[in-house]
Amino acid sequence: MTLGLGYAAVFKLCVRCHNCRKDHVAHLNVPEEDDAPRTVDDLLESALLSDLRFQCTRCQGTIGSIVTASVVTERGQQVSGAA
Repeated sequence: MTLGLGYAAVFKLCVRCHNCRKDHVAHLNVPEEDDAPRTVDDLLESALLSDLRFQCTRCQGTIGSIVTASVVTERGQQVSGAA
C-alpha cells in the first residue's frame, strides 16, 4: 500500500517520558523505499527507530519508551498496533 506523498507508511507512536511519566503522541512518516517498514513488526525490527530523538515538552527529559505503535491508514484510522 502506498499512501501517496512519497510515504510507504505512517505510524502513530505513543512515547512515555521516563522522567515525568507523561505520554506523548507522535507521527512517523516513513519514506517510500524498497526496504521501508510497512507494519509495526517491521518498524520495531528496523534500524529506523534508533535514529529518532525524543525530548519531553513538559520536563525536557530526553529518555522515553515507546508504549504503543500503530499503522495509520489514508483515512487516519489505526489498523494495527503493538505494545
